[in-house]
Amino acid sequence: MEHSESINTRFVSTSDISEAQRDQLRQQGWVLISSALTPAQLSQMHSTWDQHSSEDNQNRELAQLSAFKPCQESLLAESAVSVLLGERFRLLSLRGRSRKPGLGQQGLHVDTVGPVDPNRQQLANAFWLLDDMSADNGATRLVPGTHRS
Repeated sequence: MEHSESINTRFVSTSDISEAQRDQLRQQGWVLISSALTPAQLSQMHSTWDQHSSEDNQNRELAQLSAFKPCQESLLAESAVSVLLGERFRLLSLRGRSRKPGLGQQGLHVDTVGPVDPNRQQLANAFWLLDDMSADNGATRLVPGTHRS
């Protein structure tokens, strides 16, 4: 079965994230999970990213690159996503994105085509940050609570 077609059918325990993190996900739609990657994993991801980087390709598919396998198999990420989507969900893609300096802010947008019932989420994104984010280097902006509207 293709990875993009696989459905997560194993039981996901939300005990991997704290109750406070689960509540924040439900209320605000996001949570920060620090130190989800080891320093060795992070170093390997940096090296692989740099090897596959080009000036024209700032948005790329990573699922076939073994260095990024920890992102695909993370029980912490699965636990967090299961709070929003339930125990059965599928990973659609694993993509990397690096904004070129000086391009300004990306406009606020939604990642779904139409309205979503706030009681039945259909999509969740997990961001794996290889570098610290700040206003100076193009941090992703979040609008807490909009997942329920």
